[in-house]
Amino acid sequence: MSILSNKKILDDMRSPRVKDVILDTDAANEMDDQFVIPYIIGCDKLNLLSVNAALFGWGSVTTEEGARRCYNEAVRVCRAIRGEGDTPIDVYETSPVTMTSTGGEAVDSPAVQNIIRTAMAAEDILYVLSIGACTNVASAIKLEPRIKDKICVIWLGGNQLHIGVTDMNEFNFIQDTEAGRFLLDSGVPLVLCPARNVTIVLGCDVEEFKRELTGGTPVMELLLQLVNEFHSMANYEEGYSRTMWDIAAPALLSIPDCAEYSIVPAPIINEECHYSFDDSRHEIIMLDSLKRDMIFEDCWKCIKAVECTGEYIPRWTPEEK
Repeated sequence: MSILSNKKILDDMRSPRVKDVILDTDAANEMDDQFVIPYIIGCDKLNLLSVNAALFGWGSVTTEEGARRCYNEAVRVCRAIRGEGDTPIDVYETSPVTMTSTGGEAVDSPAVQNIIRTAMAAEDILYVLSIGACTNVASAIKLEPRIKDKICVIWLGGNQLHIGVTDMNEFNFIQDTEAGRFLLDSGVPLVLCPARNVTIVLGCDVEEFKRELTGGTPVMELLLQLVNEFHSMANYEEGYSRTMWDIAAPALLSIPDCAEYSIVPAPIINEECHYSFDDSRHEIIMLDSLKRDMIFEDCWKCIKAVECTGEYIPRWTPEEK
C-alpha cells in the first residue's frame, strides 16, 4: 500500500500545482500517442521530465520490433520539437520482454530504471502517464516498491467494471496481462482509464484534424502527416475519424473539470481475464466519464503553443517498412 491516499491524489490532480510527469508510450502503435507529447510540452500545468518507450506486438510485428519502433517514433516526435543545440527531451528504451513471458517477474530496462530513479528523487507526487502496455511501470514497482509512496500511475487500460461479462479484452492490457494484473494488485496510487464507454468518446474526424493542424509548426506537420497516412490506409474518403484515446491522460491533469471519477475496490483480474470483485481490496480511482469537446479544445491549444526548433522527419525509414 501507499501513504498517498486517493483523496490526496484527487486533490492534487485538481490543484494548480505544476505536475512533473513521465510519459510511458507505445508511440508507434497508433497515431494518438504522438499527439500526447506536444500536448504535455505545450501545457503550462505539466512538466515533461522524460519519455519512455513501451512495447507492443500484434500481427506480424514482434515485441522486439514494436519496442524498437516505439523508441524511434518517440525520438522522431521529440526531434520535431527540440532542435540541435536545445535541451533534448530524454527518451528511454524498453525491453521487448513482457512480465507475462517471465511468469510475472519484473523486466528491467533503461525505461524502468528511469521511473525508479526519477521517483526516488521526486520531492512531490510524480505522475507516470502509462498509455500503452504497463510493463515498465509494473516492473519498476516490483523492483523498487518504495516508489509507491512517490508516484501516481494514470493508466489507459482495461474496460469499465460493469460492462457485459466485465472482460479485459483491451489492447493495452492484453499486451502484457501479468503486468496489468500486478499493477492492479500492487497498491500503487492508480487512476484507471477504461477504453470502452469512457476514453472511446475522444473521436475526431479528418476535417477537424486538418483544420487544426494545417500550416503549423514542424510537430504539427508531423501530426498532420500521420493523419493523412492513417486516412489513406483506411481506404475511404468520407466520414473518416480516429479515436484519440491517449489524450485523456494529460487532460486529466491539465483540465481536471473534464472528468468524473469514482473510488472503487481494485478489481481482480482472474485467469479468464475477466474482472472479479472483493470489497476488502485496496481502492483505486476509476475514470467514469470525459467531456470530449473540452479535452480537444485544450489539446489543440497546447499543441499550438509548443515552440518548435526542430524539423519534420519522415515517419518510416526504408528498413522499417
